[in-house]
Amino acid sequence: MGNYRLYCSECKAAFDDVFLNICPSCGNAGPLVRTDYQVSKFKPLNLPGFWKFLPWLPCIEWNDKIRSQTIVYKSNGLSKELGLNNLYIAFNGYWPEKDANMVTCTFKELEAPPTFQRASERCIDNLVIASAGNTARAFIFAAQYFDIDLYVVVPKNSIYKLVLPFQVPDNVFIIAVNQDSDYSDAITFSGRMANALNLVPEGGARNIARRDGMGTVMLECVHELKRLPEHYFQAVGSGTGAIAALEASQRLLSSGQYLDALPRLHLSQNQPFTPLTDAWNNGSSELIKIPEDKQRKAISEVFAQVLTNRYPPYSVGGGVYDILNTSEGSMYGITNADARSAGKLFESSEGIDIVPAASVAVGSLIQALESEKVKADDTILINITGGGENRLWEDHDKNKIEPDILCDSTIEMDDLKHALEACHDQRNVR
Repeated sequence: MGNYRLYCSECKAAFDDVFLNICPSCGNAGPLVRTDYQVSKFKPLNLPGFWKFLPWLPCIEWNDKIRSQTIVYKSNGLSKELGLNNLYIAFNGYWPEKDANMVTCTFKELEAPPTFQRASERCIDNLVIASAGNTARAFIFAAQYFDIDLYVVVPKNSIYKLVLPFQVPDNVFIIAVNQDSDYSDAITFSGRMANALNLVPEGGARNIARRDGMGTVMLECVHELKRLPEHYFQAVGSGTGAIAALEASQRLLSSGQYLDALPRLHLSQNQPFTPLTDAWNNGSSELIKIPEDKQRKAISEVFAQVLTNRYPPYSVGGGVYDILNTSEGSMYGITNADARSAGKLFESSEGIDIVPAASVAVGSLIQALESEKVKADDTILINITGGGENRLWEDHDKNKIEPDILCDSTIEMDDLKHALEACHDQRNVR
C-alpha cells in the first residue's frame, strides 16, 4: 500500500503488504521480512510523537490521539558516575518534566499503535497477542483508539503486572492461562487460539510494524544527535527491539546522509535465564538446548521477568545471531544483585525510577566499561526501555486488571470460543 513494499532477504522476492508477516515463498522457515520504503531519505515530518517518522512506518495515516515518543537526552548524572563523556539516554516512560508521556511506562508503546494502524488500513477487525506484561499494557493502551478487537493472552501469574492509569476498553479481552505458565506458554497458547478460532495473530518479531515502531528509538537518537551512536545498549528477551535498532540504523546509513558506521550492539539478559547470551558467548548459531524444567527454574529466579522468552528469534535470518554478527556486538549476563544496584544508581544520578529490564541494560553498560569494550569518549546510546512507574502513580490512579477468562492451557477451543462469545454478548461488541 502506497509508501512501501515488503521484501525477503533470502529469495529476494518483493511483495505488497496484506498483513502477512512471512515471505509467501519461504514461509515460516524464512528470514524476517523487511520494509522497503519509497522515501529513501530521513525526513521527519511535523507530526507529534513518533508519528514524525511516518515515512518509515508501515502506515499511510496516523492517529492524532496517540503522541508517544522516546526522549533522547545527554546524560549528566550517570555519565559523571561512570566517567563517560558522550552518554545519551533514550528514555521510554513517564517523566512529564522531560515531556516523556508514555503512560504504560514501556517502549512497547512505540510498536502497538503502528501495528493497529497497519491492521486497520487492511480492514482487519481483530488481533491476538501474548505477553508477560509490557506488551499487553501497550496494546491495551492503543486498542482504545481503534475499532479492532484485541485478545490478550497472559500467564496467570503475570496478571498483577497489568496495572494501568485508565480503564480497559470494551474491545479488549484478557485470557489468563495456568498458574504455572510463563511468557513462552502464553505465546504457544495464543498461536493455538488464533488458528482454532480464525483470529489474526499480530506476528511477534516477524511483525514489521512492531519492529519499525521500536526502530524509532534509533531514529529519535539520530534526529537529536545528527549522527548514529557508536554503541547501543539494551536488555533483551526476544531481541526484537535490538533487531529494530539495527534495521533502523541500516536504513539511516542507506540514505547516504550519514558517514557513521553501524552502532555496535551491546545486548544483555538477566541471570540465571540467559539463552541468547549463552548461545552467542559459546559461538553457537543455534540456541543451546536446555531441559524445560531447568529453564522454568531459571525463569522463576529472574528479577526482570519480561526478559524470559524461551523462543527468541535467534537463528532465524535477520534475527539476533545475525544482528550481533553484523554489528560486531556483544552479549552480557547480569545478576539480579547487579541489576538492582544499577537501577538504584540510575535513579539516584538521573532522577527517575526505571524498570528491571532497563536496570539490566545499565548493568551491562557498567560491565562493558569495566571490560574496556567502550571508552570514555565513545558516543553511547542506552535504551531505557521502561521507566517512571513511581512517577506515574503520583499523578494517576491505578486500575488493576482482572482476566475475562481464566483457563487451563488444555481447554477445548470450542469451550473457549463459547466463553469469548459470552464476553462479546455481555459488552454488545462484535
